[in-house]
Amino acid sequence: MIINGREVTKANEDFLVIPRGADEPIVFQGSAIKLFDEFHALCKPPEAPVDLTRSGPVANENDKTYLNRMDNYLQQKLGWMVMKTLEPSKIEWSEAIDMEKCSTWTKWADELGEAGFTAAEQQRIMTFVLEVNSLSEKKLEEARADFLHGRAKAQQAK
Repeated sequence: MIINGREVTKANEDFLVIPRGADEPIVFQGSAIKLFDEFHALCKPPEAPVDLTRSGPVANENDKTYLNRMDNYLQQKLGWMVMKTLEPSKIEWSEAIDMEKCSTWTKWADELGEAGFTAAEQQRIMTFVLEVNSLSEKKLEEARADFLHGRAKAQQAK
């Protein structure tokens, strides 16, 4: 696709640099997830149990077992997003994590903890993943300001 003469071929990418004191900083590269088809193929959402009522069958979305399964499903989705977004970083996860098994995706934070990342650093990594995959008003304002600044320079050059 071409927009205003510029070819657009890939999703948003960004970098997160975590300092390590006297050691080299650790650099994570993140790439936005275009589609969740791969996730949905590997991990199906739980279905709420059905209660029979006078007016017919009704999904019981307040069932405790269903809510627990839904919470686990959402944790698996977050884990998949973290690992998929950070794929360009070439992280070598342990054998405990298998990208083909959604039951293992929730272990990403444990792995980072075992590698020496603090809870605050793990939180920052998760925030980075969410930022790479979203558009905030701040990002839009910065892009708009950069665009207008460039446009003003072009006008001055005329």
